[in-house]
Amino acid sequence: MKQGLRVSQKQHLALTPSLRSSITILRMSSLELAEHIKAEMAENPVLIEATAERESPRAGHTPPDISALPQQRGLIEDLHAQISLSRAPEIIRNIAMFLAADLSEEGYLSDSDENLAEMLSVSLDQLRQGISLLQKCEPAGIGARDLRECLDLQLAARDIPAETRHLVIGNIKLFSRRDWARLKKLTGLSEQQLRRLARLLKSLDPRPGATAARQTTEYLQPDLRVYKDDTGMLAVELVNSTLPSLQIDQALIRNAGKGDTDTQAFFQSRVERARALIRAINARSSTLLRLGQAIVENQPQFFLQADGPLKPMTRASLAQMLSLHPSTVTRALAGKALECSRGVFPLGFFFPSALKALDGEGSVSSTEVQQKIRGLVARETADSVLSDEDIVTLLRESGVDIARRTVAKYRQCLNIPTSFQRRRSKRNL
Repeated sequence: MKQGLRVSQKQHLALTPSLRSSITILRMSSLELAEHIKAEMAENPVLIEATAERESPRAGHTPPDISALPQQRGLIEDLHAQISLSRAPEIIRNIAMFLAADLSEEGYLSDSDENLAEMLSVSLDQLRQGISLLQKCEPAGIGARDLRECLDLQLAARDIPAETRHLVIGNIKLFSRRDWARLKKLTGLSEQQLRRLARLLKSLDPRPGATAARQTTEYLQPDLRVYKDDTGMLAVELVNSTLPSLQIDQALIRNAGKGDTDTQAFFQSRVERARALIRAINARSSTLLRLGQAIVENQPQFFLQADGPLKPMTRASLAQMLSLHPSTVTRALAGKALECSRGVFPLGFFFPSALKALDGEGSVSSTEVQQKIRGLVARETADSVLSDEDIVTLLRESGVDIARRTVAKYRQCLNIPTSFQRRRSKRNL
């Protein structure tokens, strides 16, 4: 081994204000973006709404008036507000704010520390300081890399000692099975103490991001619309009726150019900020349109048939199809909705999980299985109410490899009562 100097070229993304703004805007819903644009226009004198007439809405579609809707701060804005109050160095706050906009729907960090540090062009130590700052925010458990860390953060927020946290997290499977005998042998605690820890574990939230999002009043304002064009083919268009069309006030810039150096510098910085915002909005629109077109191409039966099922599809497969990074797809899908003849749906709805077929050569989406369960229950009579085990048998006969606990979970998602409750209800009719 010997020391030496070597010149190399390397491309990477730096955490510039423009990049951070672009990522944040991509993650915003229409309502959040409309509020963000309004705030920017109030702050930036060179940013004005274009005077050109806006495109009229498609026949039969009247844009809703969202001005009267009560606005609540979303999870990302709430995290940014908490981070901004920190006394951490600016670079650490910037990293934490970037990560807050990069969380999964459940509130987890999906990329590895190494990938994030390389993408942001920061050291691993700086990145981990940013993660630590994010994890100090509310709700507790936000910004974890996995379930174990999420639960550990929530226990730490309740001032549970590290030794106890390690005991609970390390034996989580035994706690879920309520295996008191083995837990007593491993920990030396009494059954009463173990039951108290089990109750504590049950009170934790494995999806803090999703729970925080549900606690905010959300209005599904569609960003995309799917319709049949004049030839009867499916087409996708952006819905920008709630967003102003922005441009830079050139007359103001010309007048500012006649001022002193400080005035020119001020307006130049505002012009750069306005251009970055316009570019970010255009990039968001372009990405959303590509996503919508890919969804339609992969799920045509859903849009063409009144009860058409969804095919299994993952965000990773869509990212590969569009040559996008998976985290970009995740950000673009968050908080967005699509309008079609069947209603308005969150974009995440079009990515159902897959269940294997018994022949091992195909798969069935979870939504299609839920439709089958709903159909089986709808055909029940007072003398032929199906138990979860009966439903499993019938689904397996149709070629779906499914477990009883999965049927019970889907039944609960569909708000279908238990077989005992359904039998009693039918007999009382």
